Amino acid sequence: MGEPIIIPIDCVVYALTAAFGAWMFLSNRHQLGFKKRRPTKIKNIITHNFFEDAIAGDVIKPDQIEVKFDSIGGLENIKQSLRELIILPLLRPELFSHGKLVGPQKGVLLYGPPGTGKTMLAKAIAKESGATFINVKLSTIVSKWIGDAEKFVAALFSLAHKLQPAILFIDEVDSCLSKRNAKDHAIDTRMKTEFMMLWDGLITDQNARVMVLAATNRPSELDEAVLRRLPQTFEVGLPDHRGRVDILKVILKGEKVESLIDIDYIAGLCDGYSGSDLFELCKQAAYFPIRDLLNAEKSGLGSLEPRPLSQIDLEEAFAAKQKTKRQGYTKALGTNSFEDAIAQDVINPDKIEVEFDSIGGLENIKKSLYELIILPLRRPELFTQGKLLGPQKGVLLYGPPGTGKTMLAKAIAKESGATFINVKLSTIVSKWIGDAEKHVAALFSMAHKLQPAIIFIDEVDSCLKKRNSKEHAIDTRMKTEFMTLWDGLITDQNARVMVLAATNRPSELDEAVLRRLPQTFEVGLPDHMGRVNILKVILKGEKVESLIDIDHIASLCDGCSGSDLFELCKQAAYFSIRDLLNAEKSGLESLEPRPLSQKDLEEALAAKRKTKVADS
Repeated sequence: MGEPIIIPIDCVVYALTAAFGAWMFLSNRHQLGFKKRRPTKIKNIITHNFFEDAIAGDVIKPDQIEVKFDSIGGLENIKQSLRELIILPLLRPELFSHGKLVGPQKGVLLYGPPGTGKTMLAKAIAKESGATFINVKLSTIVSKWIGDAEKFVAALFSLAHKLQPAILFIDEVDSCLSKRNAKDHAIDTRMKTEFMMLWDGLITDQNARVMVLAATNRPSELDEAVLRRLPQTFEVGLPDHRGRVDILKVILKGEKVESLIDIDYIAGLCDGYSGSDLFELCKQAAYFPIRDLLNAEKSGLGSLEPRPLSQIDLEEAFAAKQKTKRQGYTKALGTNSFEDAIAQDVINPDKIEVEFDSIGGLENIKKSLYELIILPLRRPELFTQGKLLGPQKGVLLYGPPGTGKTMLAKAIAKESGATFINVKLSTIVSKWIGDAEKHVAALFSMAHKLQPAIIFIDEVDSCLKKRNSKEHAIDTRMKTEFMTLWDGLITDQNARVMVLAATNRPSELDEAVLRRLPQTFEVGLPDHMGRVNILKVILKGEKVESLIDIDHIASLCDGCSGSDLFELCKQAAYFSIRDLLNAEKSGLESLEPRPLSQKDLEEALAAKRKTKVADS
């Protein structure tokens, strides 16, 4: 026999401790912080494992859902289509068992701005069809343990099969099934792959009464493979006037309201509001009767219950909401970093001070712009008959600098009540490849959410000039993306979004851009009558002598633009200030400057001419 092997006692203790720890971990890994067990809400499951048990916490039975189609105002066409495509196949599968063409839908996408009712629609579909509603949460699926994300996805589909008819609902689907790229973590890539493989199993299984219902406000962020599996898409957009009336009726149904409330009028005020906005408006208005009741109690006037909701309450709530509604224009619009950047260039029409009456001259152009742009944006119902009267999607203002092109653009937004998005090249251009196209996409998506909207591009020749072979690929892709999305406006008759461009070099524009700007207006230098009107507008409300001969001043200013005339009057206004200061130096006190005179304007014009000659 050989020498006995002596093992130190500390090594034995260490080995036994390690073995015991490994056994404990394998036996209780999910109780050791891996994933907290949640009580199963679903009964009558024949078999289940830990992963299905975790998913069961996100399962809602149809009888626990209170939302029905009748409790959703508007969206009648979408609801009708959803009844035929989803609810009927789940309720009566025997009607759809003949052939493959009428098989039940296995993937439907609801997309549109937040607050328009996508999640409510999803729950109402489950309620109407009697389907189990599995609200997929990314926090449930994602795990720090390698391989468990795929197991959670597998459990999601296996549980849906056991509980069919079932709807797998993924809200904000772009957050978990976004476009795949090289920067994706391997865990995310495998999770997406597993999801799509099991989804394909639904598509090939005609008898499965399970479908994936997804919602997003950023469909452009979805992976192409995901979009292919969502063949039926429905845009749940902001409601029109009729839709807002229906939503308000549903919201106020069963509430204590005055009989004289003009719902049609309130709906007219709330242009651009989502269903969620309208609900919050009514909710805010409902607090006014409570406030009145409390004030009455403080005054010693007792009251048993609040008074009914009134028209004045709704109008006051609307006025209060308008003050804060679009501050920053990032309000609950689901904006990403690109839309956040664009939002800095957005101007609320209420904040624009320029109106047509504050622009002298250009009467014929203002009349044409009112008919072609303002009227379609303000009263779209007049332009729904056929394609010939469709709203303009591209207008170009061109002419020398200082003739009022930018002022006209802002006045159009003011007169039409349209959101004014002042496009800046510095906002769109980026050093990162691909970001310019994303900024352009964000520009159009933001305009859609805030419609009626005007996308204004000043000095348009700087960013959409003629393409050539020497141009950088980034610029070419940016222009291509812009024109592709612009074409989407042209083909969408209902979009109340237009591109308004201005330039003093129209010959520099790309031909493809000019084709998309069919309506062009030359904003040239004003004639004599135009200069008279501009001077009248500039001097209106100013302290001037009554004997000023505006016609004579206008005749002296041949070749001057509106901007030149404004600078002339501004320079002339300083002469009275100068006289006041000189009088004070001489010991003569004066309370205020004298009125602007004819002599001041002539002297300012003479000084301007001397400067012009010196420059030449």
